[in-house]
Amino acid sequence: MKSKYLYLLLFIFPFILNAQIAFTSASSSQVYDGRANASEWDYRFRDALTDMRYNTNRTFSDSEKKYIIGNSYYNKIFISGNILYENKVASKVYALRYNAFRDEIEVSNGDKIEYVTRDPKISCIIGIQKYTFQPFLKNKKTKVGYLVTIYQGKDFTLFERKVKKYKAEKKAKNSLTTSIPAKIVDVAELYFSNSKRIATYVKPKKKVLLEKIAVEQRSKMNTFIKKINLI
Repeated sequence: MKSKYLYLLLFIFPFILNAQIAFTSASSSQVYDGRANASEWDYRFRDALTDMRYNTNRTFSDSEKKYIIGNSYYNKIFISGNILYENKVASKVYALRYNAFRDEIEVSNGDKIEYVTRDPKISCIIGIQKYTFQPFLKNKKTKVGYLVTIYQGKDFTLFERKVKKYKAEKKAKNSLTTSIPAKIVDVAELYFSNSKRIATYVKPKKKVLLEKIAVEQRSKMNTFIKKINLI
């Protein structure tokens, strides 16, 4: 009897194994097309959405609570956009805005504001601008934050980092001077990346940028430089 069961097991095992291999191959070969099989990729957004759900009651720093000149946004309006995971777009459209002071992307969810996970695998498209959370290099120091792609060349990318910084109040030292109120100031920087290397700070100078790219690409870059009024 035991030999009969053993024979049966040996007979059907290859069929089970082949079926598993076939299923795995079929699953791994699926390509996300942004429409038909979007739901099959929804699980990839669980980390981002979970973080958003459980961070709606974040506390703000004292510097944000006190009265200051300026605000945290370049654009306070929520704009239709997408959350991407590994450059694959979610099927749902979100209302997004960039908080330049906190370097975060906010999501409008009815009467609540939620936050996108700060993860290099997760990026966002707000309107026509793509925000990627990635490392960048300035003054030999590596940091991470959101960069906006403003120009895509053949083998290089030009990014802009446009944030807001808090400047504390400066009280008058005597009756002859006046106090300077606390304020949030605009900070804009350019970052250049080629051959998939880390984005590196570059001076906003026409000559500096043109020297970094191939001669045949300089004409188009020169047109772009004029468009953004770069010196």
